[in-house]
Parts: sequence; structure tokens; C-alpha cells
Amino acid sequence: MQLQGRATTVLCLFSPLFGIVFTAQVGLASPLSSLLSSLEDQPAEERLVLLREKFLHRANQNDMEEKRLLFLLGYYHFSLKEYAMSALYFHTLIRKDYPVLADYAHYYLAESLFALDRLEPALVIYQRLVSQFPASRLVRPARFRIATIAQAQKELAQALFLYTAYLQAYPEDERYGEILYRRGIIYQELGKNTEAVREWRRLWIHNPADPFAEQARNAEEQLRKTTPVPPPSPDQLYTRSNILFKAYRFQEALEGYQELLEQMSAPAWRAKLLYQIAWCYYRLWQNEQAIAAFHQFLQEFPDHPQALEAEYTLGKLYLRLEQPKSFLTVSRKLLQDSPRSTYAPRLLYLLGNFYEEHKAYQEALQYFEQLLTRFPQHELVEDTLWHMGWTYYLLTQYPQAIQTWERLARSYPKSKYLLDVIYWQGRAAAKMQQWSQAVNLFRQIRTQYPQTFYAQQIDVYLKEIAAVYPAATPLLKKAGKNPGHGLERRWPDQLVISSPKIQELWTLHLFKEAAVEMALATPPPEDRLLYYFQTAVAFYRGGEEGKAARELRRHFWDALSTEDETLPPIFWYIAYPLRFSTGKEELSFPPNLDPRLVAAVILAESLWNAEARSPAGAIGLMQIMPHTGKRLAQDLGLDFPSEEILSNQRINLSLGVHYLHQLLQQFDYQLIPAIASYNAGEDRVATWWERWQHLESDEFITNIPFFETRRYVQKVLAYYQIYQHIYPKPFPDTMAEQKEVE
Repeated sequence: MQLQGRATTVLCLFSPLFGIVFTAQVGLASPLSSLLSSLEDQPAEERLVLLREKFLHRANQNDMEEKRLLFLLGYYHFSLKEYAMSALYFHTLIRKDYPVLADYAHYYLAESLFALDRLEPALVIYQRLVSQFPASRLVRPARFRIATIAQAQKELAQALFLYTAYLQAYPEDERYGEILYRRGIIYQELGKNTEAVREWRRLWIHNPADPFAEQARNAEEQLRKTTPVPPPSPDQLYTRSNILFKAYRFQEALEGYQELLEQMSAPAWRAKLLYQIAWCYYRLWQNEQAIAAFHQFLQEFPDHPQALEAEYTLGKLYLRLEQPKSFLTVSRKLLQDSPRSTYAPRLLYLLGNFYEEHKAYQEALQYFEQLLTRFPQHELVEDTLWHMGWTYYLLTQYPQAIQTWERLARSYPKSKYLLDVIYWQGRAAAKMQQWSQAVNLFRQIRTQYPQTFYAQQIDVYLKEIAAVYPAATPLLKKAGKNPGHGLERRWPDQLVISSPKIQELWTLHLFKEAAVEMALATPPPEDRLLYYFQTAVAFYRGGEEGKAARELRRHFWDALSTEDETLPPIFWYIAYPLRFSTGKEELSFPPNLDPRLVAAVILAESLWNAEARSPAGAIGLMQIMPHTGKRLAQDLGLDFPSEEILSNQRINLSLGVHYLHQLLQQFDYQLIPAIASYNAGEDRVATWWERWQHLESDEFITNIPFFETRRYVQKVLAYYQIYQHIYPKPFPDTMAEQKEVE
């Protein structure tokens, strides 16, 4: 394959899974390209020194090389906040005409001038960018800057018009909150205080999680000191707290509800506020406070429509606190008083699980049977069938277990338990020495689910089966070629991309910018998968490992679910990232904590998304709960002013690594209970471990009462084994050997 206009050698990596070729140009690289490749791991300061030296000795360079050097010098000066120098280079570049990245040159020049407070020339450049490059992604931030300059120059009516037009053009923009705040400031300066308060309240009441919401609230409070402003109504405050609750900001929601409760004495208000306060405590895992709040709600409003739900939730709280007598008292009474309520099947299911967990298997089966008989169409039937089969298995009644799971598979062919059913039917068949059936079921897992925890477990039992049933021997997994180890990985100088702008950004090794452009562009239909792969590569090389990994999972899930080792090694490095650098500093690890395990936890927790926030309120890469984060910060001597500090990537990683290491120490470096504790809490898992540690590892995991925790442990263990396969060498204390691996 030869590309027109370039002397290249083309490296083709064919994947039979997709029927596509991963194509990269390698070969006749320019001197600048070679220099950039050598600088890729260097800080901006080092790059700048060498690029400036090359610029000063550019006698033999062609015109394009000189323009690229000008752009890079301006770019790295800008990244170091040396705005006078960046403005000089970009101004020179624009005069020389560099059309392929002209919009970027204009934008960085305007941003440099703006940072130097040279608003008039910056405005001219922003306006030129908007008019000359209307299709550029940089038009949006340029339009925002134009509005802010109008505001700074006290052209208030014009600024108001521009902000309004901006929100009409980009209603979902991330600057929405800032614009509402700024419009409020403009109205205040125009003497329109009513309009100013309206804008600020739109922000801090209806968008309370926005970074500018607190500034809006403070601005209103300052205005109230000099101007009569009606306070927000109780309905508005209640709406704000409800929005915070739905955004998983339970502590802030709790504070809002409590503040309202002090003001409102009407029964209707007290009822809904007490109820919401109880739920905030529940979601914050402040269990004792939640129990007290639900009791107060039930004492004051026993006939409230939500009283049944409050009683049901009380039972779940007693389960959380390992108070079985209280749980049984509440649950049985509620079941007796309301046998046909919507909570009856849930109570039957809870009671069945309770008795299963406490090894009272016959009682568990009775409650499960009641649910199936009385509520055959209920959504919990699928879960109930799974637990019935598992209870039979624990009773060593393997035929009944297999029959129950077969019923589950027939009734729910897309069941979330399907993989569990296949595996445990195979285990049950092996227990009954039905070797052929067991091998066939295990073969199904090996073929259809090769990258799962269960596939990794199969070899243990196949070796035992093969000793008495030789037909199982061919199914034993043979060590395949490692997708990462022993293979040379070369970064290509360029990838085959249709857009000249993206190609040029790639040539300049500005991969983050290239990735953003690629994510916004429409992929070519004939090379769609290749385009997605290249986008992931760009994110990865641009330091956005999390976005790269998520890009692959979005478009290549089939490949990740199989063992397609024909894919290029970079595919696996991107899918399973192992970089912990946070800015200039690198994360340190305790000597006996494998960073590959930390990476597996991060992948399971957040898919390497530093901005992740779970429905339970966990935050960041390692999904730290606020109350856990506060305790861990005290251990490490770190300040913990609010839960927002958990959004700091370095703090989040430090706390998460410390917590995982604590858990491993607590359980004598037994992986399974430590991983389960990270998800479900160490106290609860300590009880499970004491009760079931005699079980085999797969049985212990399956015995975990919480579906989410079971899946979590299986996922982390599977990821950890894959990480060990891709990165065979135990990870050192520093990042140096990461670069060797890459």
C-alpha cells in the first residue's frame, strides 16, 4: 500500500475479529519529527529549550519546518504562561501564513494578549477567528471571550446581548453557570437588581452543583446588605436541596433540608423534610442517624403514604448494622401488616437472603418459594431463582440447583446471571462427576467469555477433571503469546487521517488537541473502527489515558471481551492504562502493594474517569466516599476542607492507595476480602470472611450477599490478571520502567 505524496513504509496490523487493518505510516521521518519523538516524555521547559535551539540553527530548514517550529515555540511558551513570548511567536506565524492551523494560531495569540490584559488587540483577533474560521471548534471559546471583553470594557448592553446569544447557540455549554453569574453582575451594574437576583437564583437554586453557584449565592447576600431583596421562598430552597440530592451531593442536600426544617413548622413541610433528611443520612451511610430520622418520621406521621417505605428502609438499615433481631422484628411485622403491598415481595426476598447468609437454608428456600408463588411476575423473580439455585448448591443438592438455574436461563435468556449460571452448572455437574456436561459448560465459558473471572477460574477445575476424564485435556488453556511482553512497540510518526488539521496536530505531537478534533469529527464510514482506534491513540499519547481507555471500550467491546492477540500491543496498553503521574509528581506506592492491582481497582471503579461521581456519592478515580476520605486524610495528615478535595486527582489517588493498602494489611494480604472491603466496607466483609473463609475462593465470592460487590470482586480480579499479562514485570516504585514497557 502506497500513500500518494509521501514516501512512506506502511505497517499493517490485521485483526480478523474486525476484518480491518490498523495502518500506521513509519519510515522517512523529518528531523523535526525525530526531535519531537525524542522529547515526548520531557517537560515543557526541556522541549522549549531544544526547540528554541533548533529554531536558531534553522538555516537548512524548509518553510513548513520553520512554521511548525514557530507554532511549537508559541505553544510551549503559552503552556508555561510566558504570554509575551507566545504572542510574539504566534503573531510572527500568522504573518507568514500557516493555513492548516491558522485558527489555532489566532486563538493562542488572542489568549496570550488577553492574559496580558491587552484587550483591544485580543478582541480584534478573536473577532477575526470567529469570522474567518466559522467551522473551527475554537469559535465557541472565542465567542465567550468576546463577551467577557465587552463586559470588562463596560459595554454592558453589548455583553448582555453576547452572553444571551452564546447560551442560545450552546445551551448545554460548560460555561452556563459562569454566564448566569456574569449576567447577574451586569444587571447589578445596570441597577436592575431584580434581574440580577433572578439570574443568580437560576444558578444557585436550579444548578447548585455548578462551580459558580456559590459565587452567585455570595453575590446575592452582598446585594442584600445594601438593597431590599426578598429572600428565596421555602419552595425554592426545597427545590435546590432536591436537585443536590439527585446530583448525589447528599451532605449539601442534608444541610439544606435541615435549614428548612428549622424554619417550617407546618405538618406537611415537617413530613417531607424529615423524610428527605432520613434518606440523606441513609445515602451518606450515617446509619444510626438515618434510623433516628426514620423513627421520628414514623412517630410523627404514622399514616403518611411513605410510612411503608420508611419501615422497609428501617429493616435494611438494621441489616447494614448487623442487628438481626431488629431486622426480623421490623420485616415480619411489616409483612404481616401489609401482605399484598408493593413491599411484600421485597421483604420476602430480603428475608430469604438473610437466612441464606446465616446458613438457615431451609428457611431461605421457604421465603424464596413464597415470592415465586405469590408474585410470579415480579421483577425480583430473576434474582430469587438465582439465589434458590445457589441455596440448593450450598445444601449439596446439585440436581435441584441445576434445574433451578435452567429455569432461570429459560425464563430470562438475557439474564445478568447467565454467566454465573453456566459456570455453576458446570461446577455442580463436576461435583456429581458428570464430566461431559461439566466440560461442555466450561468450554462455553472459554469460548464466549474468555476475559472473565470465571474463565480464569476454569483451569483449576479442568486439571482435576482431566485427571479422570482425558477428554477435558484439550480444553486446558495453553499459554498464548503475551500481547504486551516481548513485543517492540513503535509510535508511528503519523496515522492515516483524512483531516489536514488533525494530521498537522499529530505531526506536531499535539495529541491532546488532535484527539479533541477527532472526537468532534465524523468518522469515515469505510474506516470507522480504524478512526476510533486512532482517536484512542491520540488521547493516550496526549496524556488522557482515561478518555483513551473509555474510547476503546465504547467502540471495541467485542475485542476486549475476547483474546484477540492479533491486535497491536498499543491496543492493550490503552485499554489497560498503568500511568499514575499527576502533574510533575509521580505517585508513590508502598513496597508490597502492586500498582497493577491499584490500576485494576481504578478501572473497575471509574474507568479512569477523574470526574466520576457515583449514585452513592463516591468521588474520583478511586471512588472515595466523603466520610471514608475524611478518615483517610486524617491518617495521612492531609487537610480535608470539604468533599470537593476528592476531585483532586493526586489527593484521590493517595487516599485510595492508602486505603487499599490498609485493607490488604487487615486481611493478611488476602486479595478477595480486601477487594470486597473496598466496595462494601471492611466491617461487613470481616464478618463474611469469618463466616465463610473455609469456602473455595469462587464459592466465597458467590456467597457475598450483594450482587454489586460480587461483580466488583470478579471484575477487579479479572482485570488484575489481565494487567499482569500485559505488564509481566512487577511495577517498580518509580515511573521509569513504565517507559521501558512502552
